[in-house]
Amino acid sequence: LLKELGFVWKDRHHEDNWDEMFRELKKYKKINGHCSVPARAGKLGRWVTSQRYRFRRNAGLACSEKRKSLMDKLGFVWEPISFGGRNRKER
Repeated sequence: LLKELGFVWKDRHHEDNWDEMFRELKKYKKINGHCSVPARAGKLGRWVTSQRYRFRRNAGLACSEKRKSLMDKLGFVWEPISFGGRNRKER
């Protein structure tokens, strides 16, 4: 019923978590000079992997234009080159 009335559900925790992880990514880049966090690099690695997945699936808040723009400005690579030297889309 609420959805039918136009009620917008906001998950503030999700938004806070995204902001926190984005700050962590900025710290990672400052230290390492890039945003290519390995997937196995703990919480940040899982978050980066999740952002790429959500971007490809065009899902939810993680892919808002504002957030994509912030990630782009930081130098985030949405489609990293695989170990074989080819982009995933070329496989």
